[in-house]
Amino acid sequence: MPTVPTVLGPVDVDDLGPTLMHEHIFIVNTEHLQNYGVGHWWDEEQRVADAVRKLSLLRDRGIRTIVDMTVQGLGRYIPRIKRVAEQVPGLNIIASTGFYTFTSLPEHYARRGPGLLWDVPEPLVTDFTRDLTEGVADTGVRAGMLKCCVESQGLLPDVERVARAVAAAHQETGAPITVHTDSESRSGLLALRVFKEEAVDLSNVVIGHAGDSTDLEYLREIADAGAILGWTASDSRCTGRPRRG
Repeated sequence: MPTVPTVLGPVDVDDLGPTLMHEHIFIVNTEHLQNYGVGHWWDEEQRVADAVRKLSLLRDRGIRTIVDMTVQGLGRYIPRIKRVAEQVPGLNIIASTGFYTFTSLPEHYARRGPGLLWDVPEPLVTDFTRDLTEGVADTGVRAGMLKCCVESQGLLPDVERVARAVAAAHQETGAPITVHTDSESRSGLLALRVFKEEAVDLSNVVIGHAGDSTDLEYLREIADAGAILGWTASDSRCTGRPRRG
């Protein structure tokens, strides 16, 4: 039977149960937290305990799996997520890989890659693929989902670079893709264009935050292309709250 990697190990597909496909247990700038948060505005034990309490309530209401869409750029830190998962038995947590940016990549990617200052094979593909096949850092936790962003700014060079790297990692591993998009600018269609060019099977692509839109023509165009419309509880037109990642 096919399995899906979770934070605590592989789970049979049939055992995933009711699943929330776009969640964030923590969104925090890890570098800022390490330098300025500890001992000031961040209490690790308190934040972990709060996450355990809230996710236990979610489990008790019948949810069996969540996909944590927190990737690089949003403060992904798998050891913390693993601590939470170990304290919420009966709830599967699937980790993700990719990069979250609306505009540009940080220096450690911006200057490394084909034709760049350090002319090496695309490090984004290398890193995403390793997360999916071997595990994130030394945690042993394999990611189960890929993520990128195409926002209202459109396909800026680094945004397109990440999207194409996500497509390449998908082709190599078969992992599904979720794209953070901006419905007002119809940016989901830009993402689909890139993935079509990269020969991605669009039935493996979720257009995130489609629930922000009441534009039926836009939503139908996504669905007719074969992609999945992603709705989240934080989609602002549904709830009145700001969107998250």
